[in-house]
Amino acid sequence: MKVLLIGLNHSFQLEGFNSEWELFKNYLSDRCLEENPDLIAEELNIEAIELWKANDSVARRIANSLGIGHLFCDPDSSEREKIGIKSIKEIASDLGYGHALTSQESEKVEIMDKKQWDKREKYWLSRLLEKDFQKCIFIVGSDHVDSFYSKLKENKIETQILTNNWKP
Repeated sequence: MKVLLIGLNHSFQLEGFNSEWELFKNYLSDRCLEENPDLIAEELNIEAIELWKANDSVARRIANSLGIGHLFCDPDSSEREKIGIKSIKEIASDLGYGHALTSQESEKVEIMDKKQWDKREKYWLSRLLEKDFQKCIFIVGSDHVDSFYSKLKENKIETQILTNNWKP
């Protein structure tokens, strides 16, 4: 079992969201041809695709075209509630903040959100371990590359970082 990590800004994962998703599609297609994975997994879910009004996940589209497995690993809102991960709005509300945050309030919300990252990354790992695969390309937000890499290594999974922060 081997996992190859690609870190990026999530907007590139969303087909049709911006004008640069096609450049990521080309990059990911090339990596798949070079690495020959049997699974593409990603920090994304169907709810997020719908929320951002994208056409699809670039990774899912490529996996389908290559006839390999695809896995959404990020919990949607109902799964987050079950495992105790709060949304940014919920964190802000818990802190007594309104809808428009000051920069100081935003920093505090971000700190509280980062405290939940371990739970989220453990969830991704559990989803990944449910699958039978030899080689997986895992697409993750660039802020998670190092910590998720460590989590995979701690679990004795051979891991390599293909790119920390892909950009067009």
